[in-house]
Amino acid sequence: MIDGMLKNKIAEFSSKITFNRYTVLLIFGVLGNALLWWFWSRFPEGGTPLVLRYQLGGGIDVLGERPLLATIPLLGLLVLLINGGLVTVLYRRDVALATLTAMVAVAFQALLLFAMLALVAKNLI
Repeated sequence: MIDGMLKNKIAEFSSKITFNRYTVLLIFGVLGNALLWWFWSRFPEGGTPLVLRYQLGGGIDVLGERPLLATIPLLGLLVLLINGGLVTVLYRRDVALATLTAMVAVAFQALLLFAMLALVAKNLI
């Protein structure tokens, strides 16, 4: 009896969840942002200066510390929240524009992840 009630509740809950292409794209965006925060957590705390940018000639241009580096995942989170909100609004009005907005969120996370990986390669390896 309890087993049957549990199966009915699970079936009812799973029927309410829909995984359309927007949801899948935004899940990839959230995973990308989680990776950004994970890479940020790998940088050492304290006063160790980190190389953030090089000049064209090869010299160091900008040094910073770990809190300054947090702007990369914060920017990714901001774009993800704004685009996620736009996707929910545009979903009922224009399917193509909602898809494009979700794809931009994922592409932006990928670009930020590439920048973070470059910083990891220059500072931690």
